[in-house]
Amino acid sequence: MSWIFKDGQEYSCTHWWYDSEDNDYEVNAIWQFERGYDMPDSWHLIEVEIDGMYSRMLANNHADEILSGCRNGGPIWCDIESQGPDEIGLKEVDY
Repeated sequence: MSWIFKDGQEYSCTHWWYDSEDNDYEVNAIWQFERGYDMPDSWHLIEVEIDGMYSRMLANNHADEILSGCRNGGPIWCDIESQGPDEIGLKEVDY
């Protein structure tokens, strides 16, 4: 299926993340596709952002934890990165 993706192009998709209290958050991730040619193709996580949940995050007092977790190397980032992109739900990013 990766043959339909353009080398170097960024794509977005939705992921779900659950905190320790089982609150669910819609997470938007941006991935960059890299054609492997002689090696397997790969995906690189570029950005992770909680979608439209800021008021909910503030209400449950986890805002700082969640926002810092979305940064590169944070627990939310690492969880999303380990899942990889949902290749079926990917949309080309248009800046």
